[in-house]
Amino acid sequence: MRYINVHGEPVNVDATGPKKSTTKRAEPLNEFHKGFAVLGFSPAHLAAAEQEHAHKAAEAKRNGRSLQPWSEEAYMRLNKPKKVRSKPYESRSAAVACAEIAAKQAGWKGLRVDAVVKGGQA
Repeated sequence: MRYINVHGEPVNVDATGPKKSTTKRAEPLNEFHKGFAVLGFSPAHLAAAEQEHAHKAAEAKRNGRSLQPWSEEAYMRLNKPKKVRSKPYESRSAAVACAEIAAKQAGWKGLRVDAVVKGGQA
């Protein structure tokens, strides 16, 4: 039996068809190391949060309710820290040095060094 396409040309319908590749492709890496990030809470960030808490406490007092007193530790435990530097460091030692400087000279609190990998932080 012979077949033709829409242009009137004969079409070969052999069972052999095009050969499929038998080689396996390499699996893409799930994780890719991007560097080290320094995370923590700046003094300005904590001061703004404390001021916001004082405002909410005053408003709650006017409405006859009471709020718990300001706790810096509770705030740092419940909220997400900010990056000290937007670009991650290439080595852990540079990130640790940045964390020490941020703590001593700039007054950052709750500092930690995290490895940044593709898709998020490890």
